[in-house]
Amino acid sequence: MDKTDHVKMRAEDDETPELVRAEYDWDAVPPSVAVTEAVGRAAGQDPADVGPLIAYFDPDALDTLLQSDDEANRSANTTVTFEMGEYGVRISSDGVVAVYGGSPVS
Repeated sequence: MDKTDHVKMRAEDDETPELVRAEYDWDAVPPSVAVTEAVGRAAGQDPADVGPLIAYFDPDALDTLLQSDDEANRSANTTVTFEMGEYGVRISSDGVVAVYGGSPVS
């Protein structure tokens, strides 16, 4: 099994500012790992070379927030946006991670 088998990629047209958009199953991949994979893909780097996540966000807090077992929390579709170096990231409780070449669109 390829390590990205859990990722569903969606092709983007030329007019979207997204560099990478992927859907994850939070039961299979923690949100913090998904961010690393998506930013690595956008940068053309191995995810291990992205750098320490704690410099940008608290990985445990992100995982706890988005992997909630509370059905009300999941249906509310919580979204978090932040910057990682030159990339903007938007991640939501429905499993979508989007990486932009600049600040995330709010």
